[in-house]
Amino acid sequence: MKINFYLKERNSIKDSLVLVAISLNGKRPKFSTTLKINPKYWNHNSQRVKANSSNALNFNKILNTVQSKILDLYTKNFVENDKSKTTKFFDEVRTYLTGKFENSEIDLTVDKAFEKFLEIRKSNLKEGTVKAYTTLRNHLNAYSVTIGKKNLLFDDLDIRFFDGFMNYLKMTCKQKTNTRSKQIKNIKAFLKFMYDRNYHTNKIFEKLDREHEKGQFVDFVEADFEKVFNLDLSNDSHLDITRRLFCISWSVRKKYFEGMYDPVLGKNEKRKKMALENENTKQGDGVKYFGRGFVQITWKKNYRRMGEKFGVDLVNSPEKALNHDIAIKIMIYGCEEGKFSGKSLGDYINSEKTDYYNARRVINGTDRADIVQEYAKKMEKCLKIKKCKD
Repeated sequence: MKINFYLKERNSIKDSLVLVAISLNGKRPKFSTTLKINPKYWNHNSQRVKANSSNALNFNKILNTVQSKILDLYTKNFVENDKSKTTKFFDEVRTYLTGKFENSEIDLTVDKAFEKFLEIRKSNLKEGTVKAYTTLRNHLNAYSVTIGKKNLLFDDLDIRFFDGFMNYLKMTCKQKTNTRSKQIKNIKAFLKFMYDRNYHTNKIFEKLDREHEKGQFVDFVEADFEKVFNLDLSNDSHLDITRRLFCISWSVRKKYFEGMYDPVLGKNEKRKKMALENENTKQGDGVKYFGRGFVQITWKKNYRRMGEKFGVDLVNSPEKALNHDIAIKIMIYGCEEGKFSGKSLGDYINSEKTDYYNARRVINGTDRADIVQEYAKKMEKCLKIKKCKD
């Protein structure tokens, strides 16, 4: 058996239908693949689309799938040279090709795919989620126009495209980091859903890393509290109750920070003196320099030292200690060098011993050291299992 792909009108200046001919037992029927391509992009020798075509990968993948399926049907129908099954085989090929390309439109744009995606998923999605996907679709269309790609194709989506799209959402749409994070999350879901159903072959959704997707911690300051406190939510009792509870929670936290870390409002002379020794010199510093990050660094002194170490102004912008990358650096450096309590990880975990219980002293004495120790043992066990599997 021989399988050949060729153009119905190879000399045409317009798109030509791609046919597939199957030579078997003295017969050579021709079938339509329903696919069309401009002859200038067709390689007659390889019987595939030339690599310089904008959608070559997707087109050729479909042709390869067709060829593979025909071979599967042939294997299923024939034992040696049983010619009696030839007609049945050709009928199955025809049936397959008739329905195969319902989900494989070669000229399918991202926008058209989004329309199909919403048609398929709409009944299973909440109204708010549908609205979010629709908003994302509109943003993609708007950005595509700004970069001169009105009919955006899946092959146009690469890391460079998404870098530009993220900047567009930030600068033009004025979106916050967390909002942009949700947009990328939805893009990945859309792309994977359509990929799994053979609408495209672009695996860019696997390459969108945390740089494109991650959100950020949100710091809360006194001015924010005033806005929430004075916010009128009387038309929604549930939201108003949430607002009141939030204000109560913040007031309690604020009172605690003042009592523990403020040089003026400290709960006793010992705490006031400790605040001054740690460079909290002004009223309000207790709230300004409360615990942030993975190790909850406290005091202006520690914010200054860590800021100087990593070249970040944490004194004037203490909320930056919540930044994921900075928080990790602070945690690793402080634990390894003993910058939090004078004790370092090396004092308790080394070639001679592994003392997870007392390693708690690296950050905060032995507070809940037994719980920390159990967590550490479980994590160590998981790491060993993974190492064995790798």
